[in-house]
Amino acid sequence: MNFGCCLLMKRADGEADESAVLLRQLEEGIAAAAEAGFDFIELPSWAVSRLAPGETERAKRLLAESGLRAPVFNSIVPPGAMLAGPDADPEALDAHLKETMRAVRDFGGEVAVFGGAKQRFAPKGFARDAALEQIERFVQLCERHAADNGIVVAVEHISRKETNMVRTLEEATELAAKQYSPHVKALADSYHMFIEREEFDSLTEAVDMDLLAHVHLADRDRKFPGEAAGPEAGGEVEEAAPGVDFAALIGALRDSGYEGRLSLECLYADWNELRVKGKASLALLRSL
Repeated sequence: MNFGCCLLMKRADGEADESAVLLRQLEEGIAAAAEAGFDFIELPSWAVSRLAPGETERAKRLLAESGLRAPVFNSIVPPGAMLAGPDADPEALDAHLKETMRAVRDFGGEVAVFGGAKQRFAPKGFARDAALEQIERFVQLCERHAADNGIVVAVEHISRKETNMVRTLEEATELAAKQYSPHVKALADSYHMFIEREEFDSLTEAVDMDLLAHVHLADRDRKFPGEAAGPEAGGEVEEAAPGVDFAALIGALRDSGYEGRLSLECLYADWNELRVKGKASLALLRSL
């Protein structure tokens, strides 16, 4: 298994030097990930699609020089779009996906993650079956553009704290299976599985069906695997609250035959925190 990390990048929409701002973030993030010892990085698709041509080539050189690759991209749904409900706009989404998937391919991407918690949320009073049909049609759009660019779309399940549609890995796997396409698979997220109290049997089933394209790792509260649960109190470290059983999760993946990628999708305040916590987390995960 290869372990990577999601780079948390800030948008620079409308800034005169937007492309340069994004390139600086990429440069710093790539350096931090390399120093922490990650095998690859996962990038937001909007970031690479907003780079100017010259800065795209510079970003590729930075990756090559670091020894890292960027095979996985997330955030393929634009923030202001809705996938379900009366405001869904399939034509605009189609145009966006055409541009985004091409940018992912050109940057060397192999997997594009379909997340979008707010965008997939079915509005109150809107029929759930109708919302699911709209989401399925969006996945069909994703499949067409993914196939055109030789990449795979990974449907991410997102827990009830953030959305009301496709909340479990089992549901994401079912949605992917309906497409009967090698270009649509599922993504397993340990944080969302923990929130939904989903058993790791779902991992085994997804692997058995050859439908697990990628894995996101994070503990409760989006902490790094192995990160201390709380601050010191009275000179003593507070007892850790229950969290993800990463030994059992990694064991389930290994026993099922999964040999793919796993990205740490955790919260960190700055690049130094990614270096320090990422390095410690990798040591734990690689020992399991």
